[in-house]
Amino acid sequence: MPTLKATPTTAPGVLAYKEMAALSRGIGPRLARTSGETQGARFVKSTFDSFGYDATILRFPRFTNDPRLADVVAVKPGRSPLQIIVGGHYDSVKVGRGAFDNASGIGVMLEIAQRLQDVDTPYTIRFIAFGGEEIGMRGSCQYVKQMTSQEKANTVLMVNLDSVAGGDMLNVYSGGHLVHRRAHLPWSPETSARQAVRWPRQEVFRFAKEMGIKIQTSPGLNPHWPAGQTCFCSDHAPFRWAGIPYLYFEATNWYIGNKDGWIATRKAGKLWHTRNDTLAFINEEWPGRLHRQLAAVVELLQRVLTTPIPAHALPPGGPSVSPSPSGSPSP
Repeated sequence: MPTLKATPTTAPGVLAYKEMAALSRGIGPRLARTSGETQGARFVKSTFDSFGYDATILRFPRFTNDPRLADVVAVKPGRSPLQIIVGGHYDSVKVGRGAFDNASGIGVMLEIAQRLQDVDTPYTIRFIAFGGEEIGMRGSCQYVKQMTSQEKANTVLMVNLDSVAGGDMLNVYSGGHLVHRRAHLPWSPETSARQAVRWPRQEVFRFAKEMGIKIQTSPGLNPHWPAGQTCFCSDHAPFRWAGIPYLYFEATNWYIGNKDGWIATRKAGKLWHTRNDTLAFINEEWPGRLHRQLAAVVELLQRVLTTPIPAHALPPGGPSVSPSPSGSPSP
């Protein structure tokens, strides 16, 4: 049973690294529909529970005949029924240990859940560890499919944490049109401008500037990937298709190869889906990188989740954020 907890004096990213190691070293590959993925789900649930949550392992018998597919859900009530979903997948591919992809994202999610457990937040936060991402985003697709229209309307943002520490540069994306790394679909600047939702990454850039954190976004050097956006090949995609804005943290390099973000490092290549996706390899090649990037994402995400969303981004006529107990408009 996990026992480590972050305290006000614990440096950001320390707990995330511990959980990242527990998944990638302790459990290892978490291939979908195997005992490794089942162990991963149980680990995430027990960690949420150790932080004081009443986490649920959610299965989808109405939508799939695979009883092994499961998401792990923990809810932190906020001052508003409006909610932010923070998600990332806990499964991995067979090769490597799934450290970068995606024990890093789950580690950040678990640390944020622990840090915010007793914090007054503007919105309800629903933490979801998705299963089956590597076989077609099964967990996130099924989760969105079972959401009611009211739940979708009350979801003001989905934050996706996928491969957040290990690549050359820390990136953040939001909004966009349907693109896929392996399916270069046509687009036009006019269509992209209409469909883009820029405010989530603009908020992150504002926070990063104030906090002295270096972060960037996709530069648009490849015409199939407009600046500020990325492919719909991770768990943010089903939410965006449902009309829910997304914010996506990822560590990669958009300036090499086909300039599509698929090659995470200049020195070692892709990382994800390779035998090099291990803590040992990443730490040996880039000492200190994991700790720096995990800390940066933890700090930025905590700021996102404790700051009211710009008024223009909220659903018209929907519920509002109640004042905090101290009377201040935001934490």
